[in-house]
Amino acid sequence: VGFVVLAALLALEHSDDLRWSLQSEKLQKVRVFSLPLATGLAYGLEKVFNTEIGFVRPPSGLPLGFIKEPQWAGMVVAIGLLGLTDFYLNLRGAQRMPVQVFVPASFALATSLLYFQSVVIFGEFRDMNALHATLSIFGAFMSLIGAVCIQPPRLGLLGRELVDPRDEAPCKDEVELAKRRRGDSTDDSNTIVE
Repeated sequence: VGFVVLAALLALEHSDDLRWSLQSEKLQKVRVFSLPLATGLAYGLEKVFNTEIGFVRPPSGLPLGFIKEPQWAGMVVAIGLLGLTDFYLNLRGAQRMPVQVFVPASFALATSLLYFQSVVIFGEFRDMNALHATLSIFGAFMSLIGAVCIQPPRLGLLGRELVDPRDEAPCKDEVELAKRRRGDSTDDSNTIVE
């Protein structure tokens, strides 16, 4: 299920590259949640395999041991691929979103997902007393609420060039060139960010 959701989030994130019909402004609003969620999900799935590999006996008699016991090798491959996916999504998030929004949101979503996995999937709260379990749940919800409440400086500016009003004259040609490359025909050269 996790891999299907991750694949759907990756397809949504790359819809502009796939030339789907989502308009740029709608895509930016969706990306505020889809990119951090995909990053957190990739990290959470990687941690599941990372934890599980500790309980699997490594193969003996290498390299033929990988063929006789493919479960361990499959986990290593899954950890590597999910780690690379997480790295790629972190780089993409730093490019496409304000860092002050992406990093806390992806971290809070990743920790919330890991928390959900530990409680629901792995049942790690079975032996915990009620006070500690309540404090843990409260802390996880506060982290998630804090991430949801983060507002970017101006949502409409996500993915657009920022121009300092003092540098507008020398940069105007570069901004116009970037707009033409993107295929953005709207004129927002009067937009000033302070």
